[in-house]
Amino acid sequence: MTAGTIDWQEKAAKLYARAQQIRNLSFEAAKSRKEAKQLPANKSAADVLKHGYGSAEEINLLYVAMLRALNVEAHIALLRPHDRGFVVRNVLDSDQLSTTIVGIAFAGKLMKTDWLDPGTRFCPYGMLPWDESGISVLPVQKNGAMFVDPPAPDAKLATREARALMRLSDDGSLSGTLYLRYSGQRALRFRIDALDHDEAGKKKLVEDEVRGFFPQGSEVELVSSGPWDSEDDLNVEVKIKVPGFALRTAGRMMVPTGVLQLRERNDFRQNKREHPIYLGFPYMNIDDIKIELPEGMAAEATPVEQKMENKLGAYKRTVKLEGRTLHVERSLRVDGWYLQAEDYPLLRYFFREVVANDFEYAVVRRGSTAVAAGR
Repeated sequence: MTAGTIDWQEKAAKLYARAQQIRNLSFEAAKSRKEAKQLPANKSAADVLKHGYGSAEEINLLYVAMLRALNVEAHIALLRPHDRGFVVRNVLDSDQLSTTIVGIAFAGKLMKTDWLDPGTRFCPYGMLPWDESGISVLPVQKNGAMFVDPPAPDAKLATREARALMRLSDDGSLSGTLYLRYSGQRALRFRIDALDHDEAGKKKLVEDEVRGFFPQGSEVELVSSGPWDSEDDLNVEVKIKVPGFALRTAGRMMVPTGVLQLRERNDFRQNKREHPIYLGFPYMNIDDIKIELPEGMAAEATPVEQKMENKLGAYKRTVKLEGRTLHVERSLRVDGWYLQAEDYPLLRYFFREVVANDFEYAVVRRGSTAVAAGR
């Protein structure tokens, strides 16, 4: 499996890929899981490899065994996923630590460790699922155990990129093609949600996701999606039509620049917060939207560029006129995911500004009026 490989990280990656080829009984449809109970039990890592199937925990144990066979220092580590609450360390109850991951120690030091989970189906090498990220873990070692803190999750490992080629009609409706690419945590979430679905179910899953960007009554038709059985980026192509997208007045139309944020709202409207705020995981959204204006119409005014960055994340949006095409570029990066109450005023400000900027309009009118930024 690792013949010709010298670097230990390359070896670890190849063994990770081999571990993920094992039939994962923890991530199968309900019917398959019921049938799997009739299979002979695995009593060792060798059995997992021999039988070609195992639970998520058994696959992680196999991975550790394969690494140790190559003299790579690896350990099972125990943790409590985010969606099951937090560990209370002074309560001696091992049931709190319900999930396993794998730690590969760099130069024998746990503080320099790659944390991996081949037992989660579709999880790429070098990443942990969001519910196992950024929390204390307990490595299992011969000389005792102590909690360690893996690095916080990175927003770049949960990216949604959107590219759209749209056309604005005289009646104010918007139609065209939207291309989406989900990577890292976002692709993993989609794939795990789709495990119990057939092709029709996956189609509905994707279309419902896209409908969430647009107002009620919008039409969404899936053209293609996939690959579903892979760790690679998940790509989606859809046709959309949004009636009444632009606001029409006498000789003018007001065109929303937050094309994928039409249903966005600020969830942080209260003035104060007494408890910590849990946002899930850091993420990035990158939008590149082009809207072709109707024949005979030109932009009269476009919003000025908006930029903002603080310890919670960063936001940028530009709107440019390119010939008869409005080109909207937007990026949002959210770095914070678990915030204390004292961070709430900054959080509230950040998202209030994001929503306000997303609801700015470009004004277009009949004729060849020159564009003015920020008018």
